[in-house]
Amino acid sequence: MKHVTIVVPKGKTNLSSITGSYEILTRANSYWQKMGNKPKMEISIAGFMPELKLDSGFFSIHPVDL
Repeated sequence: MKHVTIVVPKGKTNLSSITGSYEILTRANSYWQKMGNKPKMEISIAGFMPELKLDSGFFSIHPVDL
């Protein structure tokens, strides 16, 4: 199994660049499993801060500490 980590950078970032990548990878993994296979990926989100607020504070991401 491969481990895929999406790294959340410090500073300004686009919410869809993080969530979009996560969504695509998890859906691909789910589809692979529905075809009767074992999971190919373990996907996580990591960063250097405990919380990242995006879109004027409406959304926040709590990445795993690196």
